[in-house]
Amino acid sequence: SPDGQRLAVGTVDGLLTVYDPRTGKSLGRTTIAHPHSVTRIAYAADGRHLVSGDFNGNVWIWKVEDSVPVGAPVEQAPGSSISSIAYSTDGHQVAVGNQDGVVRRGDTETGQLVGSPMSAPGAVVAVAFTTDDTEIVSVHGDRVADPTVRRWNAQSGELLATESIGLLTVA
Repeated sequence: SPDGQRLAVGTVDGLLTVYDPRTGKSLGRTTIAHPHSVTRIAYAADGRHLVSGDFNGNVWIWKVEDSVPVGAPVEQAPGSSISSIAYSTDGHQVAVGNQDGVVRRGDTETGQLVGSPMSAPGAVVAVAFTTDDTEIVSVHGDRVADPTVRRWNAQSGELLATESIGLLTVA
């Protein structure tokens, strides 16, 4: 978590557990979150929510304190592993990228996907919001051969710019 008080762990069995990183003890019940391996987890800036994605393209938004999902799981891209997840700084949206090169936005209050998919060639290696939450930055490629950075309008999903550089990830 952003304050260092919690550590969320996802497993190949689809389990999601929150631990105290100082003691290693679970801070509540283990949640059987996903029918497939958990591939990505991200905390909201306030530490009260987290989002998780799995190997089969399912995305869940969770309340950390009671391990309760916000809405039903969202099938972001059936059969396409979630490869990157990021919260907006205001906590109202998540950006989710998958192996098929698609970035989607989700509403953290409803747990539903919003807007049109933002799609580009190459798996999504990384995704992040700008500090003012007006843009989503995604890196597409295979981490080695000519990754491409794309900037998208965070509300409309419109592609704003593309640049091919030797970058490995964004944060």
